[in-house]
Amino acid sequence: MDFKDNTFDLIIDKGLTDCLLCGDDGEEDVSTALGEISRVLSSGGSYICVSFGDPESREDYFQSKGYNWAVGKPQKVPKPPTSASKTESKSEEYHWVYATKKK
Repeated sequence: MDFKDNTFDLIIDKGLTDCLLCGDDGEEDVSTALGEISRVLSSGGSYICVSFGDPESREDYFQSKGYNWAVGKPQKVPKPPTSASKTESKSEEYHWVYATKKK
């Protein structure tokens, strides 16, 4: 990213992490993205990730690599109903919100 270090007080990710994890180099891409997010996030700033991934599949990404983030308890948020909702499994009926704060 072409931003200076400690530029942003808040960064919101709605699906970026999920999208990157679908790629061939997903874990490496997520690591790179979170490193850049950490770099441009100001001290005391918050990073919020909205994901379809449950805590077992996402929390480790936010707690690793020395990002120096305090990671809050993930929050489960019901998805809005759609016509496809009837065919989704129970685990797909929610989004997860992960909130971190840079120390």
